[in-house]
Amino acid sequence: SSIWSLYLKETEKEDKELANSLQVGIDELLIFAGLFGAILTAFLIESRKDLQVDPLQEILQTLQNQFAVTTSPSSEASKSSLIVNYLWFSSLGLTL
Repeated sequence: SSIWSLYLKETEKEDKELANSLQVGIDELLIFAGLFGAILTAFLIESRKDLQVDPLQEILQTLQNQFAVTTSPSSEASKSSLIVNYLWFSSLGLTL
């Protein structure tokens, strides 16, 4: 019976140390995830503007169409903007 009480004391001590070390690791991970999400959101706010049509470009395109100018600026988002925003939104979703 004395061996079991000694075993329980040692394992309880070891379990507490393990739980404390895991607690610190999880706290650091949550802080990192929160900061990463905040920084990523700031980048997404700015890069999302590339996905929307620029009102000035629309006005210019309308004026050029009225005066029959053959060259017209593209009002669609570029493929690279779509890919970058898709990856950033995906990483934000996985972070949250």
